[in-house]
Formats: sequence, structure tokens, C-alpha cells
Amino acid sequence: MNTNLKKYISFVNDAIEGLWFNRNVVISTIIIVVSSLCLFGTYIAFSSNVSYISNQFRDQYAVSAYLEKGTPEERVVEIQDEINKLNNIATVKFISETDALTECKKMFGKDYDFLNGLEEDNPLRASFEITLKDISKASVTSDELSKIIDVSWVKNNQDLVTQILEVTNALKRGSMLLMLVFAIISIFIISNTIKISVSSRKDDILTMRYVGATNDYIICPFVIEGIIIGLIGAVIGFICVTLGYAYCSGAVMKYTAGIVDVYKTHEIVIKLFALSIFFGFFIGMTGSVYSVKRYIKA
Repeated sequence: MNTNLKKYISFVNDAIEGLWFNRNVVISTIIIVVSSLCLFGTYIAFSSNVSYISNQFRDQYAVSAYLEKGTPEERVVEIQDEINKLNNIATVKFISETDALTECKKMFGKDYDFLNGLEEDNPLRASFEITLKDISKASVTSDELSKIIDVSWVKNNQDLVTQILEVTNALKRGSMLLMLVFAIISIFIISNTIKISVSSRKDDILTMRYVGATNDYIICPFVIEGIIIGLIGAVIGFICVTLGYAYCSGAVMKYTAGIVDVYKTHEIVIKLFALSIFFGFFIGMTGSVYSVKRYIKA
């Protein structure tokens, strides 16, 4: 067997022995790491969906320009031309009074009976449904639309959309802050765990130093211990987040069907797994390297 391979197998065996020797502390550490990874995974899933929903709002956001009752058909065509000439217009769709009543009946489902008979004296107005190139300029575009002759009023829900996006961004920043706090705690706990492992084997370390072992040779098993702790926490955290996301996304899709979509579990699971493994590896290695190097220097 190759000498280097034997050496690395020896490192792994030493790391596993160290984990088993300090198993009670290791289990506590893994629980902290899992908590951190659960927050990290939740942050990734949440922020990904915030961006996804934000893009849907941008694509679906529409301003409605309602026309005066009795506006002639030839004038409707002229108004549509005037709207298309505005700078921030993406698409324009005309909704007649009849179409508006039909949509209203669909909205009420089986309970639309009270709308029967309105066909002859339809109180609803014809309108244009307008999507914008830049929703941040919705207020300016709404003002321009309201100045068009025979446009009665303009419906613009930009304030609501802005508030929704502000709340989701605030939640995203908050979850990121919590994730960073738990990451720092995880690194600190892993560092202390490795420190305990180093202290319990200080006689072995002194012996290795006397026989000429390099610092890298001494450090490596402890670094592997930290990485193993981080990866175990990452896998358990990934499983917890995936199961939680599958349940929550199903519930969200049930109540928001037709309004907004969220990523399905299989669409986000690979990203979650890759980032969880990277994050677990990083905090495990960082915590162990920091602890062991301090001890070796001491």
C-alpha cells in the first residue's frame, strides 16, 4: 500500500478514535452545528424564494387604466395607441365590460348567481391591463396614464408590492444575521471540542514531537475531527431543512396557487446540499485549525 495512503488512513483512524473518546462533547457540538446548518439552509431556501417571488411580482405586476363609461370603440383604439407610446410600457391588454363581468363571475365560482342579469346593464368599466418594463417607475407611469383623455382612473398597487418586498428583504437579512451568529458559535464550539481532544492526548503529542513529527503531522488528525463534525452536522441539517421545506412549500403552494409560486423541493435540493456540505466543511475546518494551531504555538 502506498505510504501516503497509509499515512492518511492513519490520520482518519486517529480522528475517529478522538471523536469516540470525546463522544459526549462531540454529540453536543454536532447539535450546535445542526442548528447552525438548519438556519443556514433556511436562509438559502428563503432568500432563493424571495428572489423568485420578487421576479414573479415584476413579471406579473400590472397597472389597470379604467375608461369612462360609454367610451366609443374608435376612441378605445386611439387610447391604446397613446398608451403604447409611453416609455415604460411592456404590454397592453384591453378588457371589455363583458370580459370584466365574465372574470368577476369566475372569481366568485359557484356563488356568482347574484351577478346574473347584469349583462344588460353592466356596471363594470372597460379597462386596459398594462405591464411595465420597470415597476419602480409605476407611479410616474400611472400619472401619465391618468392624463389621457377618457381614462377615468388608474389602479396602481405599487405601494403594496413595495411593502411586501421590503418585509421579505428584512426577513432575509434577519435570517442571515442569525445564521452568521450560529456559524460563529459553531466555530467556537468546534474549537473547544478539538481543544479538549488535544489536551487529552498531550502526552502522545509530546512523544511525537520528541521523535521528530512535524506540526502538520500532529495537526492533521485533529483537523479531520473538526471536518467530520462539520460534515455530520451538515448532512443532518440538510435532511431537516429538506423535510421542513417539503412540508412548508406544499402548504404555501396550497394557499397561493395561481398567485405566486415557490421552488419545488427537487428544484432547490441540490443547491441546499452543496452549500450545506461546503458550510459544514468550512466551519469544521476553521474551528479545528484555529484551536490546534493555538495549542501547537503554546
